[in-house]
Amino acid sequence: LRPPDSAAFDTFAAFIDLVGDTALVGAPGAARVGNAAGGRAYLLNAAPNSNDWSFSQTLQDPTGVAGDGFGFSVALGNTPLRAFVGTPFSANGATPAVGHALEFRPPAPGTGAIDWAVVRRIASPIALPGTQFAAALAAHPDGVILGANGVDDAGLIDIGAGFLAPHFQAAQILAAPPIARAATGRFVAASPSGLALFAAPGVATLNPQEGAVFELLGAAQRFDVVERRDRGKRRQTGGPGELLPGPTFEVGRDEQRVARLELQFFGERTHA
Repeated sequence: LRPPDSAAFDTFAAFIDLVGDTALVGAPGAARVGNAAGGRAYLLNAAPNSNDWSFSQTLQDPTGVAGDGFGFSVALGNTPLRAFVGTPFSANGATPAVGHALEFRPPAPGTGAIDWAVVRRIASPIALPGTQFAAALAAHPDGVILGANGVDDAGLIDIGAGFLAPHFQAAQILAAPPIARAATGRFVAASPSGLALFAAPGVATLNPQEGAVFELLGAAQRFDVVERRDRGKRRQTGGPGELLPGPTFEVGRDEQRVARLELQFFGERTHA
């Protein structure tokens, strides 16, 4: 599949999501008249009982400018059907690369409209240079999960952060583990049950940049490290607050497969 207006350096399909027979594909490098390298996203629909897909609509940021990276992250949600597109390199006034996201929804039945439309702009609660808010997106039952891997705090650079933007409400920061260069929020995932995971690929534990995954614990709004069991044995912490690497990560709560390590910096006892 290629968009009907495909061009060099579009980076079409750099990011993609799927719900039912609707797909959302990002092209953050797309440059067109009036939107030079501001990026695009494309909605596609699958034909019933067929392997054929068709392009139904091109999405753009109506206020976008060159270098925004619209389409760098995308997410589709169901019940209600909605699309989220991130522009993590967009400026906030004179402040570069703060980032924001747009939510699109399809027209209401009976209106006669056919195009999806912007229903809200999700602004970053942190308006500092290089925040890169909405660098990652995942639809969540309560709204949308957003990552901002460029967040700095208290002299620690690129600690990153995770956010939740409830339906038609402002984004709330959930947590930002104070680990320099952790880049928490570089990738995010959410499940229909409300579980949310935030990747922190820069976390250094036993070795540099081994990475870790943090799990949002519901209303408690704190993170645990999630680690899959390795070679049939559950790893133990080597000391208070230590993070352990894992070969693979997944969304799930099966205690036969997933161990959680609470982090000391949330004021809790560290345990496996």
